[in-house]
Amino acid sequence: MTENWESIHKDFKYEYYQKLWIEQGFNYQFTQEWKETLGKGFKPESDWAFCVWLRDEKHLSSHEVQQQGNLEILKTEYQKVWTDTHPDFAEKEYSGSKTNQQHWEEAGLTYQDAQAWILINFGPNDHWVVKDWKYHSFTPQQVQDWKDIGLDEDNYEFAVYLRYKGHQPSPDLNLEKLEKEFHIVQNYLDTIFPKKKREEIAKLDISRKNLTGSLDLNDFVNLERLNCSDNQLSHLYLTNYNKLIEIKCSSNKLKAINFPEQVEKLTILDIRNNNFPKQDLSLFSHLVNLKELKIGNDHRAKTKQGIYNRFSGSLKPLQNLSQLYELDISNTDIDSGLEYLPDGVEDFWCSTKKMPDAKVKAIKEEWEYFNKDLKKCKEFNGSARKWLDEKYSEKKRKEQNELNISYEEINKYEKEENKKIKLKGGLRLKGFTNLKRLNCSNHQLTDLDLSDCYSLIKFKCEGNELKDLNFLKPLAKLEELRVQNNQKLSDKNLNFSIPLINLEELDLSDCSLKGSLKPLENLTKLELLNISNTDIKEGLEYLPESVKNFYCELDYQYGSVEIAKELSKFSEGTNEESGHTKYNLDKWRTDKANHLTASAAPLERLFVIRGNFKQFINKWRKPANDDWFDKLEKFITKQKDQSTDPELNNELSQLQSPKELWRNRWAIYGTQFVGRGAAAVGAFLTFQDQGTIGGGILAVYPFAELIVSNLDERLRGKENKWNEFLTDIDVFLDNYHELLAVTKSIKIGELGKINKAFKNLQEKVDVFLEEHDQSDENGIKNGEIDLEELVVKRIELAQSLDNKESKLWEIVNAMQSLESQVIAYRQGVDIEEVVLDKQKSQLIQKTKTDEYSKQPNVFHNWKDKIKQTTTNWGNWINSKTKGPKAKDAEEISEATQEWFIIFPNLNPQEDLGFILWLRDKKSQEIENFANPRWIKEKIATEELELNELRKEYQEELTSKARIIINIDNEQGSSTASLISSRADLLNRFQQEEIELQNQQQAQIIQLQPFGIPGSSKK
Repeated sequence: MTENWESIHKDFKYEYYQKLWIEQGFNYQFTQEWKETLGKGFKPESDWAFCVWLRDEKHLSSHEVQQQGNLEILKTEYQKVWTDTHPDFAEKEYSGSKTNQQHWEEAGLTYQDAQAWILINFGPNDHWVVKDWKYHSFTPQQVQDWKDIGLDEDNYEFAVYLRYKGHQPSPDLNLEKLEKEFHIVQNYLDTIFPKKKREEIAKLDISRKNLTGSLDLNDFVNLERLNCSDNQLSHLYLTNYNKLIEIKCSSNKLKAINFPEQVEKLTILDIRNNNFPKQDLSLFSHLVNLKELKIGNDHRAKTKQGIYNRFSGSLKPLQNLSQLYELDISNTDIDSGLEYLPDGVEDFWCSTKKMPDAKVKAIKEEWEYFNKDLKKCKEFNGSARKWLDEKYSEKKRKEQNELNISYEEINKYEKEENKKIKLKGGLRLKGFTNLKRLNCSNHQLTDLDLSDCYSLIKFKCEGNELKDLNFLKPLAKLEELRVQNNQKLSDKNLNFSIPLINLEELDLSDCSLKGSLKPLENLTKLELLNISNTDIKEGLEYLPESVKNFYCELDYQYGSVEIAKELSKFSEGTNEESGHTKYNLDKWRTDKANHLTASAAPLERLFVIRGNFKQFINKWRKPANDDWFDKLEKFITKQKDQSTDPELNNELSQLQSPKELWRNRWAIYGTQFVGRGAAAVGAFLTFQDQGTIGGGILAVYPFAELIVSNLDERLRGKENKWNEFLTDIDVFLDNYHELLAVTKSIKIGELGKINKAFKNLQEKVDVFLEEHDQSDENGIKNGEIDLEELVVKRIELAQSLDNKESKLWEIVNAMQSLESQVIAYRQGVDIEEVVLDKQKSQLIQKTKTDEYSKQPNVFHNWKDKIKQTTTNWGNWINSKTKGPKAKDAEEISEATQEWFIIFPNLNPQEDLGFILWLRDKKSQEIENFANPRWIKEKIATEELELNELRKEYQEELTSKARIIINIDNEQGSSTASLISSRADLLNRFQQEEIELQNQQQAQIIQLQPFGIPGSSKK
């Protein structure tokens, strides 16, 4: 049965630990038993000594120790044996390490050894020296004898040599001479490694032995690893050692190495700090399996003595060492060939610290320049660099202001295709410090280094295989950049462009670029931008306003199609040179600004507020119905004041406050009291035989009482009117404050008709606020109009109701103007104008450039489109009046009849288009426009005016007619004849509106009321 020592403890995988137990008489079974006795804390490296003490001194077996159950007491007693020998056996070399006792035990030394060696002045920390003396069969007394004649306590190998030569410890020995003989490497080997043991040795470490001469490892036939570093060896013979894996022979005086004939297994070679003569690296070219190669110099003292490796030339001989991952050529004269280094090299040392003048400095500078990136170094040391170095000297580079090394330019005189040059890899334009224009287009360049070209203004590198554009960051002066058709770019965004603040033209077409246009937002000088056929799909809003020439192709293979779709309404045709579509960004910006404000504008609430304003104005600006008393009062006041101002006579101007009415009431009550008193006097006189006087007085009394009663009734009417005014003005203020909140809450842009209309409304609302918001005692306004403030200023308000140019009327007109602009935008009027302008300009352009004959269908298609539109509208009208089914015709007839019943003044033949416009188009703004009864109610309350609606309809009709007529004038009368009548125009426009209803509906945003809760009041 195979003995599995690791089943006892995992550390028994080391044979040395097994050997320790076996040499002390513990076989596999005994070791297993002692492990069970000692428990979980069992340590294979040191517990063997404790078990020896238990067995030899205590005469205990493992079973007896278990039976006694006093293991901890025995451990304490055993440790005391060591500390009694020397207290420092309980000490540790440093925190966390093992005690000196444990080190002795791991070295295979028992407490008896400690007692014997301590007696001859070896210390508790000399365990390794004691181990070596004991290994070579020296007793403590013999060691003491050699020490007595001058040997150091650690010079056990010299003692072995002396014993091997038959010398005994004696003061007459010439130790200096004998030691030199011993340090000859072959003498050393013969002494320490007897020939009968050499075949067993796979690893030989003879470093730091001060050995001299030539090393010939005769008879070490199974040697795999050799370390002979830090000696003074002059030559190394390894011809027959084909099993060698590792050779470390640094810091010697080697001038040559005879490598084995078969070196397939050799993976590590360290020959630093030797004395190899000047030569290239061909010496190592056949060592194809090397993983580590160290041939540099880092020993300052030896270099001062002239002892150092003199390797020089290129790294090219190492190009086939495909397994190499560590290379040291520090302080040598190797000065080129970075491009030949194997790709697997991870640790590369090329220091010049110990020899500053070493030629390896050139490699060091390049290595550090590329941030120790081997891949980058190799890329920039390819054919492109070689071509550039051959054509442009250092002096010539400084003189260049313009450099054209495009494929076409450098091959323009070469007729044979196979001889034409194509630059590949990376290209560093080192030394071109005055270069302003560069063209390196249509090669296979993967990267560029333009850090020396800081004066560059124009740069073209289209048609290459560039991996990224980060190399552009130093070019702050660049004005023109064309990198189109670089389809291997890995950039995820346009951040490379952020430093290029002076760019005026940028062509990124057909590049594999992604992301947004946002990084371009600070390029305020940019005028031309081409992103056709890229994956840049967003960020139009970030482009600076300086961009006037913008190109983007509508190709669904690329992400940039999203931008092209957004701009499709603003196309200006195709650029003849590039073949890419150009767009008008100014028109897009205007449309965008309109869209943002139109989307945010609460159209329905604005319409209601405007209606409420008009209802308030119309109600309170009506002429006052003066009775005889009012007329008398006005006459007296006018005569008294001799006023020449025009008389203000509307409902609001005639209002009286409760205070004013109270004075009138006292006059009425006084008159009534006096009248009743007079009646009493008349009655009294009548009874006192003064019938004539008394009867006269009594006759007047009923008339006085009647007047008083009428005055009192009139006064109560004025009080009711005042209360009605308070209610109306409260509703008015609610609506005004809601409108104020709307104007403050929507961000207004600078572009577009809608923004201008909104800004105009905002200004009018603010002016009204400024006039009527009164300051408090501290001179501070609260930003609102209080009811009391408007009541106090009711006369000024009354004057503004009659004045069509007053601030209140300006608000109403501004609201109506804004509503018209928003409605027009939501219905697509502005967009349609842009589209028609585009089609018109395309037709004109084709006529002017004589291309009509090449594309004869363009104009005819346009005529056919108008003709078809007219036909479709006629069919649609017929379907509305006749219909394919009797039921549909009946329903249409009843619906149409309802409009003409409600509005008897409408003409069924002339006003059909107007009715359809109200019902089918105007109802998209406010749904109730489809209901004629609702329209009639609003007209009755003066919230709507039929003539104003008809005027709006005529304006829209005229606007569209003007567009088509202008196009017809450009193209001839043949198109105009298709829409020669007003009815034809109406048909065409309304048919288009029906076709676009779904799109328009999607643009209408359902909005919520703004401002204070009073906004719901009518």
